[in-house]
Amino acid sequence: MKPSESHRRDAEAIRTFRDLYISVSDSVSSAWWHADITRRVDPRDVWLNGDVDRTEWDQRCRATSDAAGRATDAYGRFGVVLQTRIWMRKVFDATPLTIWVETLYGGGGIHLKPWDLISMLDTAIGKASQKAEDAKRSEKGIKGVIASILRWPNEIRESAGEDHKIQGALGYGIGVGGQIGILVIAGIAVWISTLGITAVINYFAK
Repeated sequence: MKPSESHRRDAEAIRTFRDLYISVSDSVSSAWWHADITRRVDPRDVWLNGDVDRTEWDQRCRATSDAAGRATDAYGRFGVVLQTRIWMRKVFDATPLTIWVETLYGGGGIHLKPWDLISMLDTAIGKASQKAEDAKRSEKGIKGVIASILRWPNEIRESAGEDHKIQGALGYGIGVGGQIGILVIAGIAVWISTLGITAVINYFAK
């Protein structure tokens, strides 16, 4: 997989979680945010807007949890990690993906609001998207072709799955082919460069 595609998928995974989280948090009644935080002990106590079905909201919460799991690695590459504690217990690293439930009901003494987490998620999405754009530009030209050839063995091994014999055979074959390809491309590049230098010398020698 090209780096640009990998970064794009990271951004998309984080965006999916963010959109689901917004959907869940927007369903919470505005009065809930002003209620006595000491009484918030269970996510099921959250006050929802009158037009929100509790069963549907629970389903959205489960979907948000699933999306959080899928976006964990992506956010780890581009997101900010906070140090926090729950009810005076030891400090631990927290991300929007690990504390999003607590932000809905104020559990564990976490006082971050949904808009705080959304801002952190947007920042991570921006970083991943920028990385994808930068990688897309660098993938063009001779350097991009060489980098693509060097990625072939890993991509083939990933496609082969868990069969280590197939991975080894394919990886070796593609690796050798890739090395030959690099030598050919490098030779062509040197040849083109030589032609250019020769043309310049002939021009000034006239």
